[in-house]
Amino acid sequence: MDKKLLHSLITVGLAFSASPDQMSMAQAIPDRTSGRPYVTDISPAANSTDASPTTQGRSTNPDATPQEPAKQKTYKFRSIDYPGAYGSYASDFGDGIVVGRTFSTDSSGAFYCRGTSYYPVNLPGAFQSQIEGINSSGRMVGYFADSAGDHGFVYDGKSVTTLDVPGALTTAAYDINDAGVIVGRYNDSSNSYGFQYKNGSFTTIIFPGGHYTVASGINSNGEIVGYYTDSVGAGHGFLLSKGVYSSFDFPDAYATFAYGINDAGAIAGGYDDLTVGHGFVFSEGVFRQVDVPGGASTALFRIKNNGSVVGTVADSLGEYHGIVGK
Repeated sequence: MDKKLLHSLITVGLAFSASPDQMSMAQAIPDRTSGRPYVTDISPAANSTDASPTTQGRSTNPDATPQEPAKQKTYKFRSIDYPGAYGSYASDFGDGIVVGRTFSTDSSGAFYCRGTSYYPVNLPGAFQSQIEGINSSGRMVGYFADSAGDHGFVYDGKSVTTLDVPGALTTAAYDINDAGVIVGRYNDSSNSYGFQYKNGSFTTIIFPGGHYTVASGINSNGEIVGYYTDSVGAGHGFLLSKGVYSSFDFPDAYATFAYGINDAGAIAGGYDDLTVGHGFVFSEGVFRQVDVPGGASTALFRIKNNGSVVGTVADSLGEYHGIVGK
C-alpha cells in the first residue's frame, strides 16, 4: 500500500511529505529518552459507533458489492511507541512481534517490538525504512529508500534481501503469508500497480478499470486485499479471490481502503468520511467501525486469525501511536 497516496486520501491524520516513508507531524510526543518502552493500555475500551458519515461530495462506486450497514465493535487497545521517538506506527503483528516504523523529525526507521523490548532494523544505505508485514515464522517484509530510490525487502531476523520488480522505478512490499507469498506495489513512469511475488516470479495486479492499484494484504488461502482509485480519484477496497475481483465500500464513505485479511476472510482497513479517518473490520458482509476513544483518527492495517487488530491512531494533540487491539 503506497501510504503516501493512501493517507492523503483517507485523511487519518498521517500527513506524508514527498517521500512515501517520511511523515510530517505538527507536534512531538512527550520525551521518552529514558530507554524504557512506552507500552500502555488505552482505556476505556474502544467502543465503535454506528456509521453515519456525510454523503456530500462522495464518489459512488456502482460496481461495488452491496454490504449491510455498519455495526458496533469493541476492542481494548495498547499503544506501541518506540522509546524516545517522535512518533511510532504499527503495521502488523505475528509470532509475538509487532512491526512498524519509528519517526524522527526528518526520517523514519524500521523496527520490531517483542514484549517490552524494541529493536531497530538498520538497512545499509537507507535513509528511510518501514516494516509492513510479518508471517507466523517471523519473516518480515517492507520497503526502504536509498540514493537510488525505493526498494522492497525481506528480513528473516538476520539478513535482508532486496526485492525489486524488474523495470520498476519503485517497489514496496506490504505483506507476506505463511507460504512466503508477498504482495505489494510498484511504480513505473506513468502509474502504480499491485503485485504478487511467488516462487521467484512477479505477477501484476490491476483492478479492472482502476486508475491506481495497491495490493496490501494476503492470507494463507492466497486471497488478496487492497485498494484502487476510480476516475475521480476516490479510493475503494477490493478483494481478489480465486482470480475474481470484488469491490466494496464502507457505507456512505467518501473513500475506503482495505489493508489486511485473515484466514477466515475478515478484512481490516480504514475509511474517510470527509471529516476524519476511521478504522473498520469487514466480515461476512457486515462492516464494523472501530475508533480508539479520544483519538482524532484511527486506521487498522491487519486483523489476525484470533481477531486481534493492528493499526495506528492520531490522538487529540496530533501525536501518533501504533496500536494493538483485542
